[in-house]
Amino acid sequence: MSHLIRIVTLALAIIGLIATVTATLSGSTLKSARSFEGDLPAVRTESPKRTLATFAALKALLEESFERYQNARTGEEFDRVVSLSDELTSLIDLSDQPDAVKKRNGLLTAMVLLDVWDIIPPVDLDTVPDKSAMIGDGLGTYVVPDTPIRLSRIDEGERAGEYLFDETTIRTAPRFLAGLESETTAETGVNWSAELEQFAGPWLPARWIGAIHPSFLQDIWGTPLWKVILSVVAGFLLFVVAALVSAALPVARRGNLLPPVSKLIYCASILPVLVFFHYVLTRQINVTGRFADGANALLAVIWFGTLAAVFWNAILACAAAIWSSRTASGDDAGDSLGQMLAHLIALIGAVWIIAYGLQSLGFPALSVLAGLGIGGLAGALAIRPTLENLIGGFVLYIDKPIRVGDWCEFGPYSGIVEKIGVRSTNVRAMDRTIISIPNAQFVNMELINWARCDQMLINPTIGLIYDTSSDQLRYVLAEARRMAIAHPRIDSDTVRIRFAGYGESSLDIDVRVYAQATEWNDFFAIREDFLLRLKDIVESAGTSFAFPSRTLYVSRDTPRDPQKTVDAEDAVDEWRRSKELPFPWFSSVEREKMNNSLRYPPHGSPDGIPDEVETTSGSEPLSTQTGNPTPRSGD
Repeated sequence: MSHLIRIVTLALAIIGLIATVTATLSGSTLKSARSFEGDLPAVRTESPKRTLATFAALKALLEESFERYQNARTGEEFDRVVSLSDELTSLIDLSDQPDAVKKRNGLLTAMVLLDVWDIIPPVDLDTVPDKSAMIGDGLGTYVVPDTPIRLSRIDEGERAGEYLFDETTIRTAPRFLAGLESETTAETGVNWSAELEQFAGPWLPARWIGAIHPSFLQDIWGTPLWKVILSVVAGFLLFVVAALVSAALPVARRGNLLPPVSKLIYCASILPVLVFFHYVLTRQINVTGRFADGANALLAVIWFGTLAAVFWNAILACAAAIWSSRTASGDDAGDSLGQMLAHLIALIGAVWIIAYGLQSLGFPALSVLAGLGIGGLAGALAIRPTLENLIGGFVLYIDKPIRVGDWCEFGPYSGIVEKIGVRSTNVRAMDRTIISIPNAQFVNMELINWARCDQMLINPTIGLIYDTSSDQLRYVLAEARRMAIAHPRIDSDTVRIRFAGYGESSLDIDVRVYAQATEWNDFFAIREDFLLRLKDIVESAGTSFAFPSRTLYVSRDTPRDPQKTVDAEDAVDEWRRSKELPFPWFSSVEREKMNNSLRYPPHGSPDGIPDEVETTSGSEPLSTQTGNPTPRSGD
């Protein structure tokens, strides 16, 4: 349990660390955003006219804020520029864009539209239809005159009814801008597409950027070369720091953490680094173009891969903690199946996380998984025997008719259960060989679990010779019952010793008593003592055991002891006269007198010597899970 508490504490610490890093990086942004939130115009998109008016107002504010940021590179002005850019991006329908590149594509499209607006003739908003005109004409799309730029109505989703720059605009606007720039030679103001490439956060002073050699300003994969180099160096340094920090953390070699916990720490230490590196790339270095696409895709792959590894090791760490505590308490039943179940849960979760990550990059991974689920039905038919064994293992684990360490009998075999696996169960037989039984077959067999018995049965049939008189038989029955009730290791409430019938060569007495033992050698010792005492009773009655054989005597028989016969019959007569004949049963008073009155172990046995002398005996328990053996009675 202590391991499990430590793992839960570690998981909470990891979540808190990531939340702290994220909150620290975004705290200043939120604070500055609130300071100018009231200055931003309301974003209205209920008609093409409102959308274009909002676009024009945001464009004017962005030009003003960008100029101020160029003069004074403060965090507040930077956040204002970013917020205005985000508002412009919100006017674009990005619902069909992959999550990993949605923000970057939206920002690039917004910058292209700003450049187009600086080149084309001003749009007269009075000529742009409002909501009532669009509804009256039944139109769902408005095209800006002499351009391929379109505003389309969103028909479903959270933004249903809004008019946004559509997917066609995202595809055609860059080509349209390139054509306009090739035809226009006049100055058009800020070149937003170019400025976006050189734009950087306040952590990079303007004098540093101004001192960059022109050869490093050239474009590579849509990003200036200096940004590419800086991104690679920053990423390398951050991951070196992460490796050093994780190496300094407590690990399994120090003996205080389980191996899955050590792997969990290694993987989790990468997450804050990824959060910080993403912040540096997008908010400070501000990479763009295809390089940004590749960097974001790589970060997404590492992020979701790390999350999958964290989930995998967290599940295995919890499972290891649970099973280590159960093993420490002596209950390791179902360990292999439990570990298999933990691996299955970890695998499903990790696959789902990776599939979700691929889906965010634009790959239809979740659809592929759904298709595999349907195809899995056909595969299940092909591996039916394996699935039957797997299900059989789960039944054994859940129902628990046996546990690891139990002595059981099944079919013609018996032995100690050593392992309940995914496919089969291993049993150590009496000859020390391993019997491997498929779970599907084993779960359907008749299982006798000796480890679950609370007492052990002694059930012999005693045959006396036919020369035994009725009173001798009564004497044997009474004394045998007396002895069984008096025996301290025989359950007196279950004693049943009765004359059962006439055999072919004997008078049969059926004996059924339960020894208070759950360990084999202890049981054998009790049974041996009981049978020896039974033999003494038969001999003391002057009779003997019968045996199924025919003997031709060529000499005179040894006569029976007539005195013993008389004594036995006199004893039965005395029982009759005193109304103490124990048939069909002893009186309750007599039973109380007899209960636990016999000496066991018998006089002369090693266990009967004084307590200060230590004796040892072999142990052959019914289950290795059994606790302390049944106490043995002394003198």
